Order: sequence, then structure tokens, then C-alpha cells
Amino acid sequence: MAYSATQYALFSSVMLLLPKFVGGWSGLAVDTFGYPAFFIGTAALGAPVILLVLLAARAAAQPLTLPHGGT
Repeated sequence: MAYSATQYALFSSVMLLLPKFVGGWSGLAVDTFGYPAFFIGTAALGAPVILLVLLAARAAAQPLTLPHGGT
């Protein structure tokens, strides 16, 4: 818990590095494959995220049960 602010700052910075590098190549991908294929490909990359959000929402909606009748 002592490093939580430092870890948040580090991980949020690292999270934004990949889009910076990949974003520069997106124009080449559009020129090579065409915009419709590029759009479908990027939409397909977001599909697992939507699935995980739905699964997390479903898990959060279920009541928490404690084993052996604990409190």
C-alpha cells in the first residue's frame, strides 16, 4: 500500500506508450488494407474488453455469499 501512488503513475504512463508507437503505423495499415478492414480490425480488438466488462458487471450483480454462514 505504500507504493500505490507511485505504481499508479508508473503503470498509467506505461499503458499509454503502446498506442503512441502503434498510432504512427495506423496510416500505413489503412493504406495497405483499406479503411473498412482497418475499422473492423480495430473494432475486433475492442471485443474482448466489452466481454470482460459484461462479465465483471454480471459478477458484481451477484450477491456475495460467505462460506459456512460467516458474517
